[in-house]
Amino acid sequence: MEQAVATGNLSLVKWISEFMCKHSLHDELSDDIMSAAICGGHIDVAEHLVSVGQFEWYSVNYDLDEALRRGQFDVVDRIFKTCCLYPHTNDLFANIARSGLTNDMRYLYSQELVTPEMTEDAFRSACVGSTSSTMKYLLDTGSISSKMFDRFFEKRALFGKDSVLKFLYEQNRVSTPSLKRAFEYSRSLVAVKLLYQSGKILPDSVIVLFRNAANGGDVGGLPFPPNPEIVKFLLSGSCIPVEEVTKAFTDAVAKGQVNMVASLCDDHRLSSEMITHAFAKATNSGDVKMMQVLRSRIKTLTSSA
Repeated sequence: MEQAVATGNLSLVKWISEFMCKHSLHDELSDDIMSAAICGGHIDVAEHLVSVGQFEWYSVNYDLDEALRRGQFDVVDRIFKTCCLYPHTNDLFANIARSGLTNDMRYLYSQELVTPEMTEDAFRSACVGSTSSTMKYLLDTGSISSKMFDRFFEKRALFGKDSVLKFLYEQNRVSTPSLKRAFEYSRSLVAVKLLYQSGKILPDSVIVLFRNAANGGDVGGLPFPPNPEIVKFLLSGSCIPVEEVTKAFTDAVAKGQVNMVASLCDDHRLSSEMITHAFAKATNSGDVKMMQVLRSRIKTLTSSA
């Protein structure tokens, strides 16, 4: 196959391809085969290799980048168009974005080869593993709708991709409802701190996040455990009412959530009577770790009395 591709022998490449697929030998092909076809200017051969669904190519994005550097514009245009025809390769533009190949994206846009749908997929990919310059370029195309931007922003806030989230926030494009949802359902302390410090988060949203972080639960169909770190951070402010702190503490004690109790029990909104009662309950149940956490708090309260 290597020799057939290197010489641009399309008939032989087709015969070898058919033979390899028939005998399940397609996994033995390396990406060097496609690289040789593209960079060698054998467009017909490269187009055929792309069309074979059993073949998987992982470096076409870099191959096109190299072809573009060499000025092989016809090669880039035809291979990109061909890849867009097949389900197993039609995510090429997204892969180019994920790889941070901004010059390649700029060229493909100039040739009017990129659809709005491709741009949205590319932006999604860029948010996962690319640079801010790539994301900025995609935003500047005007193909990313406000609704789409908000959805990306909320997802990043949920999982706490701090550098990406910071970039998206600094674009001043996120809507007020989206900012509210992103904060209330975030499970990342980094994201919570960033959004909280924006000065745009209302007390009601702080309370909602406190409940979510204290109780855990599903967000978008994904299970999340209680988050003591977020709870402790929110307690540093004055937005959380006494009854919310009391309920969270009582529930955490009842569920035996030692880390959550540790985050809550130092808060001034909890009375010494509640701490003592919780300690007695832990003693009766034999929960040694819970006893240790509460005993430490009782000693602090006693010494300061």
